[in-house]
Amino acid sequence: MSENCTSRGIPVPTFWQCLIATGAFGAIWFLWPEIREPEVNDPVVEAFDNLRSVEAIAGSGPAGVPELIAALASPNFRFRRNVLIALRPMGPEAVEALPAIRERLVDADGQVRWLALEAYWHIRSDPEDVAAIAAPMLGDPEADVRESACKILESIGPQSIRPILDALRSDARDLRIPALTVLRRIGWDAPSPQIDEVLREQSNDPEVRLEAMRTLAMWSQPTSGEIRELLQHADAADRLRNDPRAEPGPRETALRAINRLGPAAAENVDDLLQILAECRQNRRQWALALAALREMKPDPRVASPTLLQLAKEGTDDCWIDVGWTLLAIGGDAEQVIGIAVPHLLTGNTDQSFHAGRLCASASPEEARRQVSQLLPLLTPENLVHQRQALDAVWGLAPAGQEAIPALTKLLECSQPHLASVAAKALRDIGPQAASAVPTLLAQLGRGTAAHDHWTRHTFFQVIGTMGSASRSAIPALLAELNDAPLSRPLNTTRAEGHAGVVMTALVRIGDSSPAVLAAIQRHLTNEDGQLQRLSLRALTQLSPESPEVRAIYKKWLHDLSMPQERLGHILEISQLAGDRQEFVVLLTDLLFDDSPEIRKSAAWTLGTMGSQAQLALPALKSIQGNWRDSLYPSRNWRLEVIPDDRHGQLEKERWDDRAMSAAKSPPFLQKSVQQVVRDAIAKIEGNADESLSN
Repeated sequence: MSENCTSRGIPVPTFWQCLIATGAFGAIWFLWPEIREPEVNDPVVEAFDNLRSVEAIAGSGPAGVPELIAALASPNFRFRRNVLIALRPMGPEAVEALPAIRERLVDADGQVRWLALEAYWHIRSDPEDVAAIAAPMLGDPEADVRESACKILESIGPQSIRPILDALRSDARDLRIPALTVLRRIGWDAPSPQIDEVLREQSNDPEVRLEAMRTLAMWSQPTSGEIRELLQHADAADRLRNDPRAEPGPRETALRAINRLGPAAAENVDDLLQILAECRQNRRQWALALAALREMKPDPRVASPTLLQLAKEGTDDCWIDVGWTLLAIGGDAEQVIGIAVPHLLTGNTDQSFHAGRLCASASPEEARRQVSQLLPLLTPENLVHQRQALDAVWGLAPAGQEAIPALTKLLECSQPHLASVAAKALRDIGPQAASAVPTLLAQLGRGTAAHDHWTRHTFFQVIGTMGSASRSAIPALLAELNDAPLSRPLNTTRAEGHAGVVMTALVRIGDSSPAVLAAIQRHLTNEDGQLQRLSLRALTQLSPESPEVRAIYKKWLHDLSMPQERLGHILEISQLAGDRQEFVVLLTDLLFDDSPEIRKSAAWTLGTMGSQAQLALPALKSIQGNWRDSLYPSRNWRLEVIPDDRHGQLEKERWDDRAMSAAKSPPFLQKSVQQVVRDAIAKIEGNADESLSN
C-alpha cells in the first residue's frame, strides 16, 4: 500500500489522489450549470441532481440503458451530450438506445448531433445502415459532425460508396465537396460506370468541377482532355507535405493517372513534356512526371528532343533523371552516353557515380573504354586532386573488371574514404573481384589502427557480396562474430558493431556448418534487439528447417513488448522452407489479436501456406462477419511510391546494404482485415482443391 509523500512534515497527496481529485473537480465543473440551475419541470434532471450522475447510471451496464434513453429527451442540451458520451463506449450492449440516438442526429445542438453520430457508429454493427446515416451528414453545418462522418465512411470503405453517390445526387449542395473527398480516400479497383456517371454529372457544376475530376482521375479512366485540364492546376496542394493524410493535388493526381494508364494515355505525351519543362524546381512533380513518361513509353523520337534539351538546361541532377528515362522508353544509347560522359569528372563525386552507372547501363562497351581512360588516375596521389575519378569508376563498376588491380591496391590506402569507395566499387563488380578477398582480410587483420570503423564495416560487406568465392574468409568472420560482445557498447553510434554485417556476409557465402550456426545463434541472446532479430533471420536462411529456429519463432510471436517486430516475424514465417503446419495453431490464435495489423499479417501468412493451413479455415471464416474486421485503415498517401525511380533506388543501395532485412510488408496496409481474410481463404481452398484433384 502506497503512502503519502511528505514535504516539511506536511503530507503531500499521491499522484492517484491528485488524479481522482482532478477528475471529481472536472465532473463538478461540467455538471455545475445543471446543479446550480436545475430545470424543476424535468423529472430526469431532478433524478440526476438528487441521486446519481450519468456516469453512475452507465456504470450499471445494460440495466442503466432505459434511464439513459429517457435522459436523451431532456431539454437540457448538456445532459443530452453527457448521456451520449456515456452510451458510446457501451457498444452493442446499448442497442436498444439506437432509435433514441437516431432522433438526436437532427438535434438543434451541433455537439449533440456529433456525439449522436459517434454513439450510433459504435453501437450499430451494420456498415450499410451506418453509411446511409453518415453520408447525408457530410453537409452538416457543424465541422465536428462533418469530420466524424468523413472518418466513419472512410473506415467503412467500399460499402459507403453507394450512400455517398446517393448523397451526391441529392439537392444538398453543401455536402458535395466532402463527399467527393471521402470517395477519393475510399477508392475503387474495378471499373464502375455508375461512379463515372455521377462524377461527370458533378463536373458539370463549376463549383465542384475540379474536385469531381480529381476523384475521377484518382481511380477511374479519365479522358485525355480531363487529364490535360488537371495538369494545368499546379497549386500548393501538389507539394510534398508532412501530413500522411494530405491528398495529392490536381496535377499530381493527373500524373498518377497517366502512371496507371500507361500507353493508354499516349495522347497526353505533349502535355506531359510541357509539364516537365515547367516543374524542374518542384522535385516531387518532376519525379512523378518522368515516372509517368516511363510508364507511357511514347515513341522516343517524339520525347527525346524535349528530354535532351531538359538535360542540357537542367540544374543539379536533372540530367541523371532524364538519362534513366531515355533508357526506359527505348531512347538511343548514344544520346544517353552523350548525357552521362561529360559528367564523369566535371561534377561532384555523387554525380560522377551516377554518370558512370548510367553510362554502364547504356553501353557496357563505352563503359569499359571510360574505365581504361580513368585507370591512370586511380592512385592516392592523383585522387587527392581529382577524387571524382574513383567515384566514376565505382559507377562504371558493372563493366569495370579492368580496374580490379588498381582498386585492390587502394584498399591499402591510409585515407579511409578512398579505401571504402574502392571496396564498394569491387562489391559492384561482383564475384569477378574475388581476387581482392585476401587483401580485404589482410587489411581487416591490421585492426582499427589501419582503417576506421565504417571502412572496416564496408570491407566485411564486400567479402559477403563475393558469395561462395569468399569461403576462405569464414575463419576470420567467425572470429569477429565470436568476439563480438553481447552487451551494448558505450558508443551508441556503433551499437551493432560489425556483428550484423558479418552475419549477412556468412549468409551470402552460404555456409551452414555447425560452427557458423553456433556463432550466429550466440547472438540470439544479444542485448541489442536488432542483432537478435538479424541473427534469427540469418538462421532462417541458412537452416530454415531447424527445430531450434522454429521454436524461437514460436516464442517471439508471443512477445507483446514489440508489436511491430511481432508483425515482421509473422510475415517471415512465410519464407520458411518445408512443412509449416506446426505454425497454423499459433497463427490461428493471432487472428483474434487486438491489433488489426497482427490479424491481417496472420491471415496473410496462413494464405501463403495453401492447403497446409486448412485447419485455420473455420477460424478465418468465423471472423469474416466481425464488425471490427470490416473497417479500413486511414489511407496514407505517403505510402504511394514513385515507380521505377532508378536514380533514387541507386542512391539508397550504394550506401545502405540491406541484403538481409526483414520481410517486406505485403500490399495489405490499405486493406481491411476482412479483405485479407477473404484472400487467404481463397488461396487455402484453391490450393486444397488442386491438391485433392492431383
